[in-house]
Amino acid sequence: MAANLPLPRRILAHAHWTMGAQKMSKSIGNVADPFVDIERFGVDALRYFIVRNGGIADDGDYSNDEVIVRYKKDLVGQLANLAARCLSERLGADLNVFARIGREQLDHAEPGDIALRDMLVALPDRVHVLFEQGEFGRGLALVFDALAVANKHVTENEPWLMVKQAPVPERLQVVLFYSLEAVRLASIMLLPVMPIKAAHLLDHLDITDNERMWADARFGAGWQPLDRLRQSKPGVAQLFPKLE
Repeated sequence: MAANLPLPRRILAHAHWTMGAQKMSKSIGNVADPFVDIERFGVDALRYFIVRNGGIADDGDYSNDEVIVRYKKDLVGQLANLAARCLSERLGADLNVFARIGREQLDHAEPGDIALRDMLVALPDRVHVLFEQGEFGRGLALVFDALAVANKHVTENEPWLMVKQAPVPERLQVVLFYSLEAVRLASIMLLPVMPIKAAHLLDHLDITDNERMWADARFGAGWQPLDRLRQSKPGVAQLFPKLE
């Protein structure tokens, strides 16, 4: 007020962090060294844990064991695993046909694809509402629920067997589209939380810098033709290194 600046219209304050369900205290010794943990887990993985497990109304409990669970289950097991499986050179994902496939799937999807398609169509709006309400943990939970369904979808469709058929069925690219569209949407929605890792994932998908806004997080909105061919980049499996 004294500076004659406009007052904030909204203040969002998070709850406390505890450790072992107790208030952190230097005298007790139940404290975390953020610099040590950043060195161990990486800044983006730690940011993800804090936003996912931290509370607005209820306290969040910090534990290295819980960070490891999130790291291995969510970031490695769901996100990086799905991208690595479907960007395998052996499967030959053709990113240049995905824009057409996305349009076609909006009009008509196979019965086994409808649940995942509808989940991905609704996901950005559902996450946006929760983020606007400050419910970041719940929003991130929706993102990783969708990734879990996408992982199940690709496992059930077995593209690694399709690629061995002669001729290779067109269905292969549809299956890969659903998996990598889930990764694309998730990566855009994760950018505010994990700006470095999410950007690297989008790099692997050859999603350009001007295709990474929230408005681009719509089913089938990505993969539009460029003045060159889209080409995925290898090495996504190393995105989240194995913890020592």
